[in-house]
Amino acid sequence: MNEVKELRYSENIIVAFLDILGFSNLIESNDPILPQVMKQLESNRKFTDSLRLDPQYIEGDWIDNKREYIEIITNKRLSVLSDSIVISYPFTDPKRMIPIIRDLRNIQLELLTMGILVRGSITMGELYHKDGIIYGPALIKAVYLEEQEAIHPRIIIDNDFYKIFINACDDKVKEIIKPLFIGFPMDDFNPSIDFLSREAFDDYFDFNQIENQDIKYELNRIKRNILSEYRKIRGDYSIKRKYDWFIKYYNHSIKINDYDLTDNDKNYLEIDIARL
Repeated sequence: MNEVKELRYSENIIVAFLDILGFSNLIESNDPILPQVMKQLESNRKFTDSLRLDPQYIEGDWIDNKREYIEIITNKRLSVLSDSIVISYPFTDPKRMIPIIRDLRNIQLELLTMGILVRGSITMGELYHKDGIIYGPALIKAVYLEEQEAIHPRIIIDNDFYKIFINACDDKVKEIIKPLFIGFPMDDFNPSIDFLSREAFDDYFDFNQIENQDIKYELNRIKRNILSEYRKIRGDYSIKRKYDWFIKYYNHSIKINDYDLTDNDKNYLEIDIARL
């Protein structure tokens, strides 16, 4: 008889639990976007694996050691189960949160350009995540935060954990980390990733090696996709209020970010929620 190997938690693991909004509707309607979503998640995993072979690709002054960035991202684990995505990263230093947040932001923005909104949470704790098996206190807390605290289509970070790691950062790292979170008015205290900032788009273009870096085009694509989905769910209040929040955040982002847009561009790209 084969000996059963003991599955032990790893400590200090960052875990992100993401939920794809409207997933059941995509399945019931046999929406062709669903296979594309799964393919995109698989492409993300394969691309990060390829970084081991091409380390000079990583650029930017937001982290001192490029090898450290590669180590963090290529050692992440990503699993998809129905409408849930679980991503875990080893954690040893507050500075390591920078590439982790950026990686999650890239995934969030990638899916958004396809018309897919996600809601999720980030926390740290004990976790076992290997060979398709995922369990541990950190996952339980992440699921709770996603279901009970995130509410809107955003990725929040556990406030208790946020206070611990931000207090451990020096002033230089704090200046880099804090702008990664939304300054959009919130009704709670959980920081959430700002996935529509100018920096988020620049990162998204670089990470996906998109040569024609046209934010106006991407914003227009997001607007079309969101309007298309919004019209499908107008009768479902629980989902509608999530889209209402996103539209307010989207419009707010157009107003405050330097996207190199004309006033006419901004007027065209904004979504008039009163007319929906």
